[in-house]
Amino acid sequence: MDWLAAGHPEWYDKKKEELSIFEQKMMEAEQAKYGRSWTSAPMEKMEKNSRVPEKGSAVLAKYSRGRAIGETDTSTLYLAQDKETGEKNRVLKVINKSRVNDYSQVEREIECLQRLDHPNIVRLYEVYDEAKHTHLVLSHHQGGELFDRIVEDGMFSEETASGYLAQLCKVLAYMHDLKIVNRGIMPESLLLSAEGGSAQLIISDFSLAVQLDSKLTTVLPGMVGAPSYVAPECLRNKPCDTPQDMWAAGVVLYIMLSGFPPFYEEELPALLDTIMNGRYDFPSPWWDNISSEAKQLVRDLLTLDPKKRLTAKQVLQHPWVTRTEWSEGSKPTDAPGTKMKKNTEDGAVAATRNESALKVLQMREAAGESVQVDV
Repeated sequence: MDWLAAGHPEWYDKKKEELSIFEQKMMEAEQAKYGRSWTSAPMEKMEKNSRVPEKGSAVLAKYSRGRAIGETDTSTLYLAQDKETGEKNRVLKVINKSRVNDYSQVEREIECLQRLDHPNIVRLYEVYDEAKHTHLVLSHHQGGELFDRIVEDGMFSEETASGYLAQLCKVLAYMHDLKIVNRGIMPESLLLSAEGGSAQLIISDFSLAVQLDSKLTTVLPGMVGAPSYVAPECLRNKPCDTPQDMWAAGVVLYIMLSGFPPFYEEELPALLDTIMNGRYDFPSPWWDNISSEAKQLVRDLLTLDPKKRLTAKQVLQHPWVTRTEWSEGSKPTDAPGTKMKKNTEDGAVAATRNESALKVLQMREAAGESVQVDV
């Protein structure tokens, strides 16, 4: 791998059309329109509403919808205000059913959010299911994305990165105890509760989440989410499990400390091959001043064997995470993370791209090209 390329700003300006060769192989699934009502019984913390038709929309009768603050292939996020109470700390996630390939994933997202109650997890207040859209009323967190903070700073000090990793692993430990796997951990899906250094980390996106012991969770594809964060066992379509989240946490830690991702290739098949073989290093000058403890923790999280990968609870006991005294460390001023590329792909789209790229790998292997996969 050319690690100099990973340090160049051009990597972060890479456009999706450069992967058009793989996009052409994507499945053009016929979109189905759902007109059914949400039938699962709400948890206690959910307010009564939900089962309403699109005509005379109840969600818009209760909430004033503000500007859009985010968008994926299947949904749009809007700021919202409760008309009755004046509460502004709300977000409306509007899911367009005509763009959803598998509505059961929306059901799984709601099921997971209903079960979770943690200060570092976005809160689901209400669900409105209508003919063309499903509306989720969520808590709003004003500190922006961790992605944007990394872009602003270039990279974090070890003390800052350790603090954010500890927060992330506390909430992952909570989720994994409940047999819930997020499957979408990355800087773009992690929000900050407020601006400033004392902000809390919030996991905001559960669109790919699954509850392993749920009747809604049957056979699930492993290859979902942004390719750069997908664990190697998922690229082999292995069963979904909690080590997936820990691999992603390792990628996030690497990015926080350096400003760029551990795995980078110009072509998607090469990227997936690199991930499956765990080929990464700590290039100079960006890693020169990073402690050996931090590097070892990265290695322990980016371990190919999921059975040997650290759990969230083990990370919380790691000496680098429990450390209380930090020395002033220097960092390069030309950190490449200032132009990181944002991942906004929908999980189903990313999964299809991953599958197409893996087929290319298989074709190369069948043609006699060297494609080493030894996990």
